[in-house]
Amino acid sequence: AAATATLPQDAVNGDTFRFCVMAAQELRIDPGAAGAIYINGAKQTDDAYISADDEGEHVTLTADGNGDWVAGPYNGTWTVV
Repeated sequence: AAATATLPQDAVNGDTFRFCVMAAQELRIDPGAAGAIYINGAKQTDDAYISADDEGEHVTLTADGNGDWVAGPYNGTWTVV
């Protein structure tokens, strides 16, 4: 089954979270209803989560202070849903 982590809506600029897929199951990272994630060269839709499902894939997300998150560094295939 998929595991979902929801990022905090009250994060301040520079708050950082790191995620790594440790089992062959989907890991979803949700920015919350009022937030978005910048990944793959673009800002994604608010409340659109990213996911990966292969062991070893990882992502670092840093708060921009405006409710959004910037991805990097990351490896593997992170899909936006």
